Amino acid sequence: QPVDIDAVLAAQVAVREAVRAGELSSAHDVGEGGLAIALAEFCLGGGVGARVELGDLLTRASEALFGEAPGGFVVSAPGDALDSLAERVALLRLGAVGGDALVLGFGAGSTGEDRREATVVVSLDELARAHARLGELFS
Repeated sequence: QPVDIDAVLAAQVAVREAVRAGELSSAHDVGEGGLAIALAEFCLGGGVGARVELGDLLTRASEALFGEAPGGFVVSAPGDALDSLAERVALLRLGAVGGDALVLGFGAGSTGEDRREATVVVSLDELARAHARLGELFS
């Protein structure tokens, strides 16, 4: 799928401006490893968990979690700052910061018996151990 250079540039400029204005509590690019890695690094870097609801992306979980594409960011901020950012660039609200674990919630299908749900919970301690172990493997 071709990259929309204008959209990537707009996202980078909007996030940079919001950071410089002090509107965002935190920001992390979604680059190598995709959203799942960005969320894990986001939590580790801030020392705080997050609860993320990925909705109906379960049918495309690997693409949603590990797909790499330019121009994506994970940000945290008060609601009014997110509203302001959403006026400048496309924004998808996924959840909230807090707790001592990264919680990924998925839901797929329609209401009724065919609805599938899944939740992945990884404590900050588990994330830190995995991150440290990865460093050992590559040193």
